[in-house]
Amino acid sequence: CRVPNDKDTIRDLSAEIEWAKVNILSPDSYREKALEVRRDLSGELTVEKVSKVFEAYLTRMDEAHAMDFEDVLLLTTAMLENYPEMAATVRKQYRHFTVDEFQDVSPVQFELLSQWLGERDDVCVVGDPAQTIYSFSGATSKYLINFASHFARTQDFQLSHSYRSTEPIVALANQVLAKDATSPIRLKSTRGKGPAVTLTAYSSDEEEAKQIGKQIAELIASGITPREIAVLYRINSQSEIFEAELGALGIPVSLRGAERFFERPEVKNALLNLRAGLHVKGDRPFVETVRDILGSLGWKPKEPDSGRSARETWESLNTIVELADELQAKDPSAQLPDFVKSLDLRNEMEFAPSANAITLASIHSAKGLEWEAVFVAGLSEGLLPISHANTPNEFNEERRLLYVAMTRAKTQLRLSWSKSRHTDGKGYREQSTLLRDLTF
Repeated sequence: CRVPNDKDTIRDLSAEIEWAKVNILSPDSYREKALEVRRDLSGELTVEKVSKVFEAYLTRMDEAHAMDFEDVLLLTTAMLENYPEMAATVRKQYRHFTVDEFQDVSPVQFELLSQWLGERDDVCVVGDPAQTIYSFSGATSKYLINFASHFARTQDFQLSHSYRSTEPIVALANQVLAKDATSPIRLKSTRGKGPAVTLTAYSSDEEEAKQIGKQIAELIASGITPREIAVLYRINSQSEIFEAELGALGIPVSLRGAERFFERPEVKNALLNLRAGLHVKGDRPFVETVRDILGSLGWKPKEPDSGRSARETWESLNTIVELADELQAKDPSAQLPDFVKSLDLRNEMEFAPSANAITLASIHSAKGLEWEAVFVAGLSEGLLPISHANTPNEFNEERRLLYVAMTRAKTQLRLSWSKSRHTDGKGYREQSTLLRDLTF
């Protein structure tokens, strides 16, 4: 079996093998399941080719005595299932379980949870079927929807109040979900009235980006900080035109989904130096010590005028300075050890603070986040819903994506689409079917 050796094909193969493993499939059962659910494979890949590569991958892993992340879940599940003494020890140590985002649980994760629990039912889960947007990677809301069939003593508490979004945003989001039978709960806003949600059609992608850029500039001028504004879209390639337009306006941007904040070399070095400074004694505020330490690493109060790499390094270090300022404002008695501890906690939680910049993000990477003002761009047929959403389940997932995008906004939500890709009218587009029958 021969497949292309380019980066995209390797990435797609890796994702497909991961999907097979989280669904607890062998190469043979993968072949059957992939054909049944009509897995969307790109390029020269076929179900048969993926199955053969999957089998070869397992053989090589076994020969190398290696395992991947999915193997950790699979093998842990198998050990608990096949070794009663080990299972008894684990179940004695871990009595109660809480699982968040339960609508995104995969079959292997549910099996592992079941083995951890054994015959007990000491488990609390939190989830929202309306936010199931990772089906392509093996997540399924069926375990949440059918939770009571697995745990007889289930108590169900419906959390139907939105403490984030204003009434106009919640009302429109409820309309989007009205045709999704798997999401019966309708939200109620606790924040009261707010600006009306807008829907705007632009002549081209360029005009859409240009006008959104102008509106963002106006919001910033009105007092909203850049970090409280986001532009969301369906696919990552849509970011480029917004990067260019906002860059031309001098508005800083931060791409969500880039390298983790605490994995950046300059941030690792900064943390190393901050820890080295813990022994320094003094009476001055710790934020001054932070500025001195980061200053020795190249940080200055003013952003560099040029050089992308230099700006990126400065933004990372400046974010640390801003976090120090925030802690000082919240707790005037805080010292450097408290600050370093807070950074360690953020790192453990994989929470990457953004610089004071507009967030550009795909809807998938925006899940769980919120902003004061949100622009959802590119709401045209073929983008949202995406062109390859061919089955009813896939179409409903696109509907849920729009719902997730809308409910990222606290106060202002602006939706838009363009009638063509280019200013000359070529690449004609139609408004998204997801917007039809919505009352603004």
